[in-house]
Amino acid sequence: MAWRHALGSLANRDFALLWMGTNFAVTAGQMNQVARGFLVYQLTESPQLLSAVVVAEVVPLLALSLLGGAIADRLDRKALVILGQVALGLNGVFIAVAVATDTITWWHLLATALVQGVAWALTIPARHALVPQIVGQGMIGNAVALAGAGMSGAILIGPVVGGSLYGWFGPEGVYYVIAGMSVIAVTFTTLVRRPAGGTASVKTPMLSEIASGLAYIWHDRLVLVILLVALAVSLLTTPLRALLPVLVVDVLGRDAQSLGLLVSAAGGGALAGSLAIASFGRKGRGLMFLLAGVVSGVALLIVAMLTSYVAAVAVLAIFGLGEAGQRVLTQALIMERAEDRFRGRLMSVNEMRLGIAFLGVLPAGLAADKLGIEGTLAVLGVAAIAASVLALFTQGWLRRLQ
Repeated sequence: MAWRHALGSLANRDFALLWMGTNFAVTAGQMNQVARGFLVYQLTESPQLLSAVVVAEVVPLLALSLLGGAIADRLDRKALVILGQVALGLNGVFIAVAVATDTITWWHLLATALVQGVAWALTIPARHALVPQIVGQGMIGNAVALAGAGMSGAILIGPVVGGSLYGWFGPEGVYYVIAGMSVIAVTFTTLVRRPAGGTASVKTPMLSEIASGLAYIWHDRLVLVILLVALAVSLLTTPLRALLPVLVVDVLGRDAQSLGLLVSAAGGGALAGSLAIASFGRKGRGLMFLLAGVVSGVALLIVAMLTSYVAAVAVLAIFGLGEAGQRVLTQALIMERAEDRFRGRLMSVNEMRLGIAFLGVLPAGLAADKLGIEGTLAVLGVAAIAASVLALFTQGWLRRLQ
């Protein structure tokens, strides 16, 4: 019965179509990240240029997410989602043809990374804000959890599929598949019926719309505290993913191939966490949100003490469980609280939060040079636990939130 409830939103035809389209698009995006990384390094043999291409996709998320939120609250959200999926497909075709004609350069990959970052920044808020319009107020939490489960599955599968196709068919083969998956994503999304009412026509200046969205967050204590707690925990836990190669080689004594299983373990934990939240319904979600931060911090602290690779795989699964709990519940609680006319802008701020969390990777890397990887992860884990426990005991209203 619990699992039947967990899949409840998929009984809604339009949500199921949007869910499928999103999963194909996100899986294609994950395949792209793996293939692009291999291709950039093959072309340049430069870690610095590889980092530049990676950052090129993140920068638009920080710079344009607020604009994307304002656009999502004034234009057709379904059309925006489709445009983002089309951009991903065109990127795939461009790279595949450039590789096949032997004209590809790292500059091409930098430019397409920027295009993809812009597409995500301008369309992710629309996709998130479209969900409540489709499923209705009572099913928002379940739908968000299922969307998180789909994303976790894509993160689990996409890199493996992308890496395998790269080895079998070369980069052009991967990117033709990415283009094909984008076509499938567009097809599913096109079949989604536009929700009744749609998005209101807004004539105020875009900057005023952005400012009103930020003011809405500032004056809504629940939304503001949830975002601040989630940001604090994300800043402290996100560096683990970036530092995993150092942990695998220097502490666990394994080669780079062992990294894949650790990443998959975290993805599997995130998938399980998302499905569990979908099955629980509304009960105790504020407490689960705060405890998820504690779980992530404890897992981080334990990883810092381990020398066993097998144990690390198990703990990474727990880490993914806590990480998914915070991500899914942050989105669900905010979207249920918000008025529909503000949902795009609130989701854009949430996307910015995820982008800002990556900024914590740089100081963590510098600290690892001074303290070692174990010491750095231990400090981050203790800090994440402290931040979550502080919120747990000082924000009683959030702890009791359903």
